[in-house]
Amino acid sequence: MDFFNKLGQKISEGGRVLSDTTDKLLEIADNKLEINRIESEINEIKMFIGELVFKNYLGNNVPPALIQEKCEELERLFQEIARIRGRLDQMRGVTYCRRCGGQVKGGEGFCQNCGYRVN
Repeated sequence: MDFFNKLGQKISEGGRVLSDTTDKLLEIADNKLEINRIESEINEIKMFIGELVFKNYLGNNVPPALIQEKCEELERLFQEIARIRGRLDQMRGVTYCRRCGGQVKGGEGFCQNCGYRVN
C-alpha cells in the first residue's frame, strides 16, 4: 500500500508542477500580447504626431498642446511597456547588473559582461 500512496503523491505533485508551469507560460504569453498591443498603439500615435508636425510645417496652425498631449501619452505607454517587461523578467528570473546594466540570469553570482558581483 505504501507504494501506491507514494505513487499517488508523485502524480499529484507532478500535476501541480505542470499546472504552475502552464499558468506561468500563459501569463508570459498574455504579457507579450499586451506589449504588442501597446507597441501598435505607440506606432499610431507617432504617425499622428508626424501628421500634426507636417500640417504645422505647411502653415496650418496646430495647437502645441495637442502635440504635447500625444507625447505625454507616448511616454505613459513606454512606461507601461517597461513595467510589463520588468514583470516578465521577474517571472523568468532575470535581473540586471547594477554596474553595466547587462542581463544576469537567476542563480548567477557575477555579471557575464563586466564581472561585477551581483549577490
